[in-house]
Amino acid sequence: GEKQKIKIVSLEEIQNVIIEIRMLLILHKIQKSDWKNAIFNDWDEEEKISVYEISRALQRNPFKLQGNDILLFARYLVEPQDKPATEFDVLKQRPLGEVMQLMSAAIGNYNLLNPEEIAEVHKNIAKKIGVKYDHVLSFAEGETTIFREELEALMQELNIALTAEEFDYLMLPIYEQTKNVQEVNREIFISHLNKLGCKQDKRAPKKDTEEQKVALHDEKVTPKETPIPFEVAQESGNNEGKSEDANNPDNETEYQSIDEDQMIMLAQKCFSEIAQCLVNKKTTVQNLYKGKTITKTIEGEEVDLVTQLDFINWIQSLEIPNMEPLHYACLIQVLAINDEEKHIKLNDFIKILADYGIPEAQKGNEKKNQKEEKDKRENNK
Repeated sequence: GEKQKIKIVSLEEIQNVIIEIRMLLILHKIQKSDWKNAIFNDWDEEEKISVYEISRALQRNPFKLQGNDILLFARYLVEPQDKPATEFDVLKQRPLGEVMQLMSAAIGNYNLLNPEEIAEVHKNIAKKIGVKYDHVLSFAEGETTIFREELEALMQELNIALTAEEFDYLMLPIYEQTKNVQEVNREIFISHLNKLGCKQDKRAPKKDTEEQKVALHDEKVTPKETPIPFEVAQESGNNEGKSEDANNPDNETEYQSIDEDQMIMLAQKCFSEIAQCLVNKKTTVQNLYKGKTITKTIEGEEVDLVTQLDFINWIQSLEIPNMEPLHYACLIQVLAINDEEKHIKLNDFIKILADYGIPEAQKGNEKKNQKEEKDKRENNK
């Protein structure tokens, strides 16, 4: 008789099994180029493979997947997607090469990292989540499980911009424990965040060891005065807290200290305001630093540098409201490179602002303009 017609499988219906397969591919360190040998070793790429055979292949080693989602995924890889419905037939076939192409597109890119690279990814995750840790901790409080979709929505709501790779390696150890990609055990998730270092120790740190301290003179500065850079303030702070201020009865200078999370959060706020100001003034980073950069080769990379003093003065020229010495110190601490001349790496500043919508594209034109200005000055000598 006539075979039963059913609705075709959509990509949304199989998201859970797609994520689980990606997790397993990473866990078993299977590159895309190895799929043929690892999963479909019994078939040639030109040979046709059926819905049933794909299901069986995914149920064997190394995946050992179970459940109805496997059949749905196999159907998605074989059945035509150009019609709303199709005949249900587990023996329906498609060439293996085409099946693997569709599988690759559905699963997306993933990276197999070595332990050092994984540690670096975990460090980046901890840095991004650390500032918002308390908000993450309070989410779904009292609940046993969190749906993965809810977790992704939370990250977006809190502006925690994890890359796809970072999210994979955040969830991977949790999947290893629970074998569940749809529901995340909240207790295991929070425990994992703590292991990554997302939870920051809020106790008073030991001096100069457990915390990066931003210490600044608690003075009012006029808009054109230069705030004390981070290193200068720190050196002043080590001078037994003494001040020459005659109006201070104890002859001591007050300092304001913040931890690293607060420093990063303040710096991010400043970058956002700088970007907004550049947009409003219809100018670019390069225009601010016109003719004042120097080029050096650092670790084989050609970079543009500006002095910390020039950096502060240029930011002040934007006349951003409520910019205080502490804000400048945070920016410097984030951007400064370790050199005796106390420089800012302009390339990093431009890349950061690109994340806030300020394009990098004009950099090449700016270098051309700088060269033309230099040639003009030399011709006038």
